[in-house]
Amino acid sequence: MASVTLSGVKKRFGALEIIREIDLNIEDGEFVVLVGPSGCGKSTLLRMIAGLESITAGEARIDGKVVNNVAAKNRDIAMVFQNYALYPHKTVRQNIEFSLRLRKAPKAEMDRKVNDAAELLALTPLLDRTPRALSGGQRQRVAMGRAIVRDPKVFLFDEPLSNLDAKLRVEMRAQIKALHRRLGATSVYVTHDQVEAMTMGDKIVVMRGGEIQQMGRPIDVYDAPRNLFVAGFIGSPSMNLMPARLDGDGFAIAGARFDWGQVGQPNGVPQDFICGVRPEDLLLVPRGEGIDGVVAVVEPMGGETVASVAVGDAHYTVLFRDRRPLEVGDKVGLVPQVDMLHLFNPVTEARIDPSPMRPTA
Repeated sequence: MASVTLSGVKKRFGALEIIREIDLNIEDGEFVVLVGPSGCGKSTLLRMIAGLESITAGEARIDGKVVNNVAAKNRDIAMVFQNYALYPHKTVRQNIEFSLRLRKAPKAEMDRKVNDAAELLALTPLLDRTPRALSGGQRQRVAMGRAIVRDPKVFLFDEPLSNLDAKLRVEMRAQIKALHRRLGATSVYVTHDQVEAMTMGDKIVVMRGGEIQQMGRPIDVYDAPRNLFVAGFIGSPSMNLMPARLDGDGFAIAGARFDWGQVGQPNGVPQDFICGVRPEDLLLVPRGEGIDGVVAVVEPMGGETVASVAVGDAHYTVLFRDRRPLEVGDKVGLVPQVDMLHLFNPVTEARIDPSPMRPTA
């Protein structure tokens, strides 16, 4: 396997700048997920690593070797696409072994690699079928098998699960992660689904507008989003972003006042700021005991319930893990857990640190 290093990488299409001077280091054997909304540049960045798009400026290295001018076929990478890209007239075995045939690998080696990959991906009973006789998940496993037999230095995944149904996506996420652990392969995975990013990556890279907004372990990005964009994008349901104002030794949201309590007011909080509150940290209380609101939507999901509460023109999401009687139209109160707040500057959109729930020593 190998590391991947991008230094000052840019991509332009004419005057349009798609990638804006990105620096990124992916360690040998690491599983890194590029995540962001459509149009943020994540797939373009992946294609630049693959050699399918040229680099306008900067440098890309694979295993320490500069590959800016190296053709895709010579970069020793394997790519798994969203649409499987299988040959419809060939069998599963023929699809998996195709790259080995192009390299004129000996038949014994070819059979061994195909059989090993098929066993790893539970495809052995399907080797004589054609793609049209397979389910979506089976087709994606064939595409992965085709990549595995190449023994590449780097695996690249471009939204490989987006065509699958919800249940199958969950199953395939687990299979891809298990495959990574078994092979120890350096992997770069692109998705717009932040749940995939949180559950699969050793490290996630959050992108917007061709720039990296934040990178790190999924739990670290979740616990300490660097700015308002990351705060609103990472998390499902997403974080509530509530306009707030300092009020004496406390703060007010939508006319309701709260004390900082034992956590104390952080340094550097402007008069007007944004309180970020995860849905699980926003408590539902009787009306009059917090921020007054009206239940607009109730989504029971078995072990937990998600409710949307209207506060004036704004809507805030509450997640609770008990079964309580709650109906659309109920008048309720909302109370944020002060020790779990995330604070942001509304002008710069940057996180305000130290925040009350995570004081520094």
